[in-house]
Amino acid sequence: MTLTAWWLAGLCAVLGAALLAAVWLLFRSRQRLRYIDSVLADIAAGHPHRRALTHPGDPAERICYRLNEMAVQNRDQAALYRREQAAGRELMVNLSHDVRTPLTTLLGYLDAIHRGVVTGAERDACLEIARGKACELKQTVDDLFTWSKLQAGEESLSLQDCDLAELTRQRLKDWVPLWEESRLDYELELPEQRVAVRLDPDAYGRVLNNLVSNVLRHSRATRLVIRLLPGPGRTVALQVSDNGVGIAPEALPHLFDRLYRADPSRSGPGSGLGLDIARQLVERMGGRIEAESAPGAGATFRLFFPQSE
Repeated sequence: MTLTAWWLAGLCAVLGAALLAAVWLLFRSRQRLRYIDSVLADIAAGHPHRRALTHPGDPAERICYRLNEMAVQNRDQAALYRREQAAGRELMVNLSHDVRTPLTTLLGYLDAIHRGVVTGAERDACLEIARGKACELKQTVDDLFTWSKLQAGEESLSLQDCDLAELTRQRLKDWVPLWEESRLDYELELPEQRVAVRLDPDAYGRVLNNLVSNVLRHSRATRLVIRLLPGPGRTVALQVSDNGVGIAPEALPHLFDRLYRADPSRSGPGSGLGLDIARQLVERMGGRIEAESAPGAGATFRLFFPQSE
C-alpha cells in the first residue's frame, strides 16, 4: 500500500471516529435535554423540590446549576406568596372583627338615644360610650390606611431638622387630660436644651401616639414614664415605660410583626398593625425601635434616632 493510501485510510479512520464521537455527543445531549425538560415539567406541575442532577464535565452542568437556583427561588417565592395570602385572610378576619364589634355597640347606643330609651345622665353616658367606639373605628381605619400606603411604598415622609425634646412635649400635651381621666400617674423627663434630630414630625407623632395609646389600651398600667436619653453612638433614645402586666418572653421577638397580638399578656382592642406601622415609620426615618419586658414587670419601648449636626 502506498503512502498516499495509508494517509487516506488514516484520514478516513479519524473522520469516522470524529463522526461517531459527534453522533454520541449529539445522542447524549438530546438525552440531557430530555432529562432537563422533564425536570422543568415536574417543577411546573407543582413539585418544587425536584432538582436536575449533574456531574463535573457534564456539558449541561451550568444549565443544571442555574435551573436548580431558579427552582429554589421559585419555591421560596411560592412559599412567600402562600404566607402573604394567609396573612391577608387573617388581616381581613381581624379587621372585620375589629370593625364589627365597636360598630355594633355604637349603633346600639345611638339607636337607644334616637328612640328615647335613655335620657338625662344615662343618655350622656351612652353618647360618651358611642364616641369612644367611634374613635376605635377611626383608629382601625387610620391604621389600615397607613399600613396599606407603607406596603405600597406610597407613604412619603418629609424629613427635617427638629428639636426632639420640644416636639415630644407638643405631641404629649394632648394626652395629659386622658391620663388624668384614666388616673394614670405619669412622669415626663424631657431636657430643656435642644436635642437635634432629622425626622418627619407627623410620622414621629404617629409612632409616639401608638406607644402611648398601647399603654392605655393594653397594659393595665397605673404609671407611665417617658424619658429622652442619650443613646449609643451619636443617637438619642426616647423611652416609654409602664408598670403594667408586661409581655411574655415568647411574644417579644414577634411584637413588631404584622397582625401579631401579645394576648393574653396584653389585652384589648386593636388591629394588630400598630407596632408594625411604628417599626416601619421609625426605620424609614433612619431609626430603630426595640422593646423589653417581663410578665408582671411592665414594658419599655425605646426609639433610637441619629442626632443631626
